[in-house]
Amino acid sequence: AFQEFLTIAGVYDKDGAEDKGWIGGDTILVQCGDIMDRGSEELSCLSLMAKLSREAAAAGGAVIMLFGNHEMMNAYGDFRFATGEEEFEETLGRDIDRSLNSTRWRLQYGEKNPVRFAAMESGGILAKPFLSKLKVAVKVGSTVCVHGGLDTKMLDRHGDIERLNRQAMEWIEQPR
Repeated sequence: AFQEFLTIAGVYDKDGAEDKGWIGGDTILVQCGDIMDRGSEELSCLSLMAKLSREAAAAGGAVIMLFGNHEMMNAYGDFRFATGEEEFEETLGRDIDRSLNSTRWRLQYGEKNPVRFAAMESGGILAKPFLSKLKVAVKVGSTVCVHGGLDTKMLDRHGDIERLNRQAMEWIEQPR
């Protein structure tokens, strides 16, 4: 469904097994959050977005991803809507086990989906390469894009959009 959406939007071309990638030229694509908790291929979707982001930049376009509440929930360890633990296990879990030569690291997370938590928590494996790249809000031309809303009280408390995004990045990159 995600690839189909990108195809309909005219920014992605996948013809059968051949992935032609970004075809959006100088288009600016803003993905407004909630890639997480939307099925069993979350990491595949994130990988595709990272690939398209690089290709878009090379073509003069951009891919901007925003925090949704589900990305934040995953960073906080709230996995009540999470699915697709197999993908996290297969993609990351076995590598972590091998690199540490143990599975005991999982104990610190209890029953809270240890691989997902180790990946998504503040300072986690995917915190810097993925979560820290997300924005809370972005202004494209005269349009402000945000996942759930932005009010003047929030801006008064945190500063402008740039500062709000910087604070989110700093929080997500700090190890717990």
